[in-house]
Amino acid sequence: MLQPANARPNPFEEHGQGLTGTEDLVPDRRVKMIDRIITDANIPQTVDGWRADACKSNAGRTAELSLKAVIVVFLILAVEGSPLLITTGATLLHRRLSPESRARLGIDDNYTWTQWYHMLQKGLTRLIALADPKPAKYQRKMTRAQMLANREARDPESSAAALVRLDWLCNQLLYATIAACPGVLDGWEGNITIDGTAYPVFSKHGQTKNSLYASIESDAAFYMRDSRHKETTDRSAARKVMFGYELHLVAPAANISPDPGTSFAQPVMGISQCQPSESPSTFGLSAITSAMSRFGDRMRGGLVIADKGYFANAKAEDLALPVRAMGMGILTDYKKDQTGVVDGYAGAELIEGTFYCPGMPEALKSATKDERYDRIEPDVWLKRIDGRAPYVVRRKAKPDADGYTPMMCPAAGPNATVICPLKPKDASRNSGKSLLPIMPVNLPEHPDKICTQTSVVFPPTAGAKFRQDLRYATAAWFRLYRSGRNFIESTNAYIKDEGKHALAVAGRRRARGHSKQYFLATTLVFAANLQRINSHLWNEANPLAPDRTRRRDKLNNYRWDPTTRQGTAPNGLFDGYQPAEAFDDDLDNLETCYQD
Repeated sequence: MLQPANARPNPFEEHGQGLTGTEDLVPDRRVKMIDRIITDANIPQTVDGWRADACKSNAGRTAELSLKAVIVVFLILAVEGSPLLITTGATLLHRRLSPESRARLGIDDNYTWTQWYHMLQKGLTRLIALADPKPAKYQRKMTRAQMLANREARDPESSAAALVRLDWLCNQLLYATIAACPGVLDGWEGNITIDGTAYPVFSKHGQTKNSLYASIESDAAFYMRDSRHKETTDRSAARKVMFGYELHLVAPAANISPDPGTSFAQPVMGISQCQPSESPSTFGLSAITSAMSRFGDRMRGGLVIADKGYFANAKAEDLALPVRAMGMGILTDYKKDQTGVVDGYAGAELIEGTFYCPGMPEALKSATKDERYDRIEPDVWLKRIDGRAPYVVRRKAKPDADGYTPMMCPAAGPNATVICPLKPKDASRNSGKSLLPIMPVNLPEHPDKICTQTSVVFPPTAGAKFRQDLRYATAAWFRLYRSGRNFIESTNAYIKDEGKHALAVAGRRRARGHSKQYFLATTLVFAANLQRINSHLWNEANPLAPDRTRRRDKLNNYRWDPTTRQGTAPNGLFDGYQPAEAFDDDLDNLETCYQD
């Protein structure tokens, strides 16, 4: 149809070519910030060194796009919330950088979008090839036999060396965000929390045991949970199924001594990746070790706070003892069958992480087990947890350099908390004090060293799998455990939120392979760290932030929390509870235990 001479062009002609993506220039200050952060952390220099070592000679043409530029491009995409795709990266290189930013990254202007696409794709492949513990051919579909043959062809020694490099790169990216602004951790006392979070990959079908072909993501695996969020291998019973990988993340946790005036940022400090549920102890320890290598001076003496998926499932030599060898304590939860008396040494009985006198009443020993199996109510359980305090086997002195600790019976010494017929000398010394008597019926048939000697030296391996450093289910334990778990779970949700960093959206990360996925997932955590640090700095320093209206009468004033003993107890049901101050000794003991 002919149009009048004065008619406007149709909307498509007026708009021009291209309907997707953004044409906005990336701010120079953002490029400069990211460049400085990674350069100060020695990341481009180290990666270029790997490249130089891998080159057999100086022959060949120099790459048009440096490895540093490749890293910066994907970090920019992650920070601004764009998909981590080669297409969006090529658009950024083609027309979204100012001349100043191009000069900073050593980027030439004389290339088409298609050329930039291929250069970025090759650049990412070159970067990951320097630190790829699981190389594979992702250009074509493999049968399961070909996939298994590819795995068997990998050299274990080369793969181990490559994994060290890949872990270093990903952990150094997170360290760089904190090292660029070290004051954000002021006030933090060294406690950390760890958790695993699974994320999907862009794969049409996951591989199953009976399928002829392997998934294009041949190193990924299924993450399956039932209706109770328990791990299952039965696909028909699974209520949540995902095909992908799992990250183990380490972050700062609340301090041992609560201080309302203490505020510090909580960025992710350590990271590792594996198949879902592959080996939480191995890869969790890898993330903790990476954080320790960078923040060890701040972490020693603190606690590792983890749910029952870590210490409760691991051998002591695989996780608990290495953590203690780093100079850190443990705070964790237990499975049903790990409650009550689970271990012992020299006659002392290990119950939910603490050594107790064998003469403690049976009702107190089985308190948690009875509550887990619904034989007693929660309020009775907490009352019995309180009643255990006098029976704790006390530490006589600090552990030596090898972790050996002198321990003494609660009936021994001038500071005894109970009176025992097996220690008449101590009983006469403490006869004027109001102490709990050990009933003869509760005494062991064959008393061991803890009952017959003044003190016993406990080795670091005594009860190592289950031992922890705060009495289980006390007010202090609940405060630290809940705050640590709540934060790491909220961090997982923050990184996976589709409206924020969208780790849970597989289509925004379409590069194939374990190592590329690990790198791209880390760039999202890098971006989350920057945003948390930025919010911490500006929320603390913003003078224009409105003051919160003070309200004297709040609905929460009427909420009763039996674990913290705060609020209004309904109908006096909880009368007789010990006040929260009764647990101050637990915190004092912990502080002295880990201070040199």
